[in-house]
Amino acid sequence: MFIYDNVSVMKNKLKQIIIVSSLALMGCAVSPPENWRTINTDKLLKCGNRPNCVSSTDDREKFSIDPLYFNDSPEEAMDRLVQVLNNQDRTEVLEVLPTRIHALRKSAFFGFKDDMFFVLAKEQGIIHLRSSARLGYSDFGVNRKHIEKIREEF
Repeated sequence: MFIYDNVSVMKNKLKQIIIVSSLALMGCAVSPPENWRTINTDKLLKCGNRPNCVSSTDDREKFSIDPLYFNDSPEEAMDRLVQVLNNQDRTEVLEVLPTRIHALRKSAFFGFKDDMFFVLAKEQGIIHLRSSARLGYSDFGVNRKHIEKIREEF
């Protein structure tokens, strides 16, 4: 056991411990919870209770948003959506499967991350979507605005 004769040395060590612990906790906070992913390839999870999410499968007014509609083949629609996402600022397509897409968008100023999930419902001619912030309580409508921009370009 170390005994510190100098109080300032102890304070510095305590500060270092607090900083390292805080950084470790922040690292956990910015990782998406596993339950944000789709349950399976047919359904997206509803938004929680924080107003930082929109979903076409959530029927609550403040979270609900229309899905993307398409008239071409499901494959062409998904390819077109990937192209639209690749053309968005600060957006990275992380996963592309025949019936599902996962993309990540970062905010311009602080680099906050929003997860976007798109799930194909080919029999209905639609692509369901969910976009939500990883951090914070409210996103001030940013996810809704971003999805509407994607819709315009789709």
